[in-house]
Amino acid sequence: MPKGFSTATCHIRADAWTASGKQLTLFLDTPLGYTITAPAALACAQRALAANAPTGALAPSQLIGTAAMLALPGVVLHEDGAGVQRVA
Repeated sequence: MPKGFSTATCHIRADAWTASGKQLTLFLDTPLGYTITAPAALACAQRALAANAPTGALAPSQLIGTAAMLALPGVVLHEDGAGVQRVA
């Protein structure tokens, strides 16, 4: 993590089920909101200014995509809770 960034994190859990009932759980760890805001905003601005950028009304996730989001400092995706510390 770059100097000056908070080491606190935010944990997001997402559950989805297939039509046959199979469950998939993903966990996304990110730095706290204000810590990740500047790097995320810069990634969005760079993508918006790119020659092949999508146009129209887009959410930031639609603009930069999953790969760019996961490349932001401190963002980690865990499938089925692998590597995630749970608080009892």
